[in-house]
Amino acid sequence: MHILNAIKEFENWKKPNTKEATIYYYDRHLKYFTLFLRDPEYQIEKIKLNDITLFINLSQQIGWGDNNVQEKAVVIRNFFDYYYKQGKKVINPDLIPVPTVQDKMPRVADYKSYKLIVKMLEGDKKMQGIRNLAILKMYYDTAIRRNELCNLNISEMDFNSRSAKIETEKARRFCYRQIFWSKDTQKSILDWIEVRKGLLPLIQEKDALFVCLDGNKFGKRIGKQGINEMMRRLSKKIGIPTLNPHSLRHLFGKDCAEKNLNNSNISTLMGHTNLNYSLRYTRLYGKELHKQHIKVRAI
Repeated sequence: MHILNAIKEFENWKKPNTKEATIYYYDRHLKYFTLFLRDPEYQIEKIKLNDITLFINLSQQIGWGDNNVQEKAVVIRNFFDYYYKQGKKVINPDLIPVPTVQDKMPRVADYKSYKLIVKMLEGDKKMQGIRNLAILKMYYDTAIRRNELCNLNISEMDFNSRSAKIETEKARRFCYRQIFWSKDTQKSILDWIEVRKGLLPLIQEKDALFVCLDGNKFGKRIGKQGINEMMRRLSKKIGIPTLNPHSLRHLFGKDCAEKNLNNSNISTLMGHTNLNYSLRYTRLYGKELHKQHIKVRAI
């Protein structure tokens, strides 16, 4: 089977249960591998383990980051796993090496930067300022991911309990988690919803909580690039390094660990599918380890 045809069939198989952005990354990584093979009609049955390991090694040598290289290896392994389980005479996917990624210090937002942007937005009574304030406070309170925030619908919001049950895609499957927010954040959300009512005729997805307010995307559901651009502009306006949305999520994890929440609670609140992701917060910021150390050695 030609590799391009195989890629198309594999992606069509994944589409019903996979988000469009994930399919895009699968397609990109597999076509990088096809370029490496130098032949779009290369038969997948002829691909050897050495071809894959050489591609992974070269990806590392040209400077692609550890996460990027690991992602490529995982995608290629999943690709061959699909055909191996069909009985095709392809390489055993278990033989494909997946590089490990070194545990790095998360980039954590600092309170000062967050408070500076909030203060600026609280004085901005334009519709963009009101929307941006609600978005920023949602990030701070809920540890929400960008795609989760972009996909939020008003119908999912329970304003009595100040919570929402949201759907997310992690580890190749869809799952749900619950998020909670403060009274202060709720006020900002309701302020935005009130402003949003005047835009309803222009809003394409009537249930979308956050929508674009400029350019040719006006009225469309806000996207990840729109969030990034919003944070870049706000940070530049007050003269601070760009406040990355994900750094606010790391700040939430840090706060959880410093308040001595256990790994299970941190994992549930942040929507982790693997406790190891929560462990890095307790390991780096938790105070319980210090207490246990004192039991062994007085310091």
